[in-house]
Amino acid sequence: MITHLHKASNFDGSRVCVEQIQVGFDCYFRNNSGGVLRYRCTSLNDSFARFESLNKDWPGSINVELNAHDLTDAEFVVLVVAMKDFTPLYLTPEEIKVLSRAESLGYISRQSYTQTSWLNLGIARMQAA
Repeated sequence: MITHLHKASNFDGSRVCVEQIQVGFDCYFRNNSGGVLRYRCTSLNDSFARFESLNKDWPGSINVELNAHDLTDAEFVVLVVAMKDFTPLYLTPEEIKVLSRAESLGYISRQSYTQTSWLNLGIARMQAA
């Protein structure tokens, strides 16, 4: 699986495909506050692509793992339970870890510290189980 690429878009709004990624490639990445920032691929190898923000007021980087491990079935069960009873103050360390990983894989979206939602990939996996 690939991490974070579900948050990337081309300038025309279409989704970024792995085949497009090369050093110097520019695209937008959504952030959790609802905005988008322009990023440039600055490093690429078989394992990951590193993107750096081009906005001087919002510096940062995103590492896109190109060969990431999927959630195990047991981790997905933890995710389902955490999403059902989502109360940030009462999440266990395991649930926090799984939520973060699920977000990077594109199963869920976290709009803020208190708001999460399922994405199409997560819904499809739930329905397939």
